[in-house]
Amino acid sequence: MSVGDEMFRRIQSTARSAAAKTGRSAPTQEYLTRHTLESFLDRLTRTTHAEDFVFYADGWVMPGLVGAVAG
Repeated sequence: MSVGDEMFRRIQSTARSAAAKTGRSAPTQEYLTRHTLESFLDRLTRTTHAEDFVFYADGWVMPGLVGAVAG
């Protein structure tokens, strides 16, 4: 089993566990999307380009305006 397959199984298991507790369908897609975004942001913060972005507490990422002059 590849690392990707193993991660998918873990996410799917977590989603099914949440579904069993709430009585709703498993939110696997939501959990996969969240994992993908969190992984991307984690990798981005470890690059030399991390200072070029503004990270907001609510999860939004915007390119920073380095050297921008208000006019």
